Amino acid sequence: MIRRRDFLIGAGAAALARPAVVLAQQPTVIKMGALKLIHSIAPYFYERFTPAGYKVEVITFESPTEGKNAVVTKSVDFGMFGIAAATLGAAAGEPIVVIASACNRGMAVIAQKDSPVASIKDLKGRTIATHVNSIVAAPPASP
Repeated sequence: MIRRRDFLIGAGAAALARPAVVLAQQPTVIKMGALKLIHSIAPYFYERFTPAGYKVEVITFESPTEGKNAVVTKSVDFGMFGIAAATLGAAAGEPIVVIASACNRGMAVIAQKDSPVASIKDLKGRTIATHVNSIVAAPPASP
């Protein structure tokens, strides 16, 4: 019969004979989608404010539609993209929701300083420029 003392001594010796394996806890990676624009710089600072054990990986996209599609397909955990892409996706039945605004309203409709355009109404009949795939242009109204 094995005495408890002999068993514990033998178990302790066996434990010392094997190298100890220490497994380091891997951080939880949060994949954040952002546009390749200056007003999308905020995500690059998120990691400064995340709790220990988390890492933020910023994945950039060329257009809001590409970013929205990455959220829908779960290629990223969340993203910061244009409201138009999100609204159109939700209207098409895609599983997406707008949860907040960001970048201190970093995008705007602009015109030259001396232009006769002073409001959105003044754009009627004019040509506008926009980021590819960021909005859907409506056909011109019939006269």
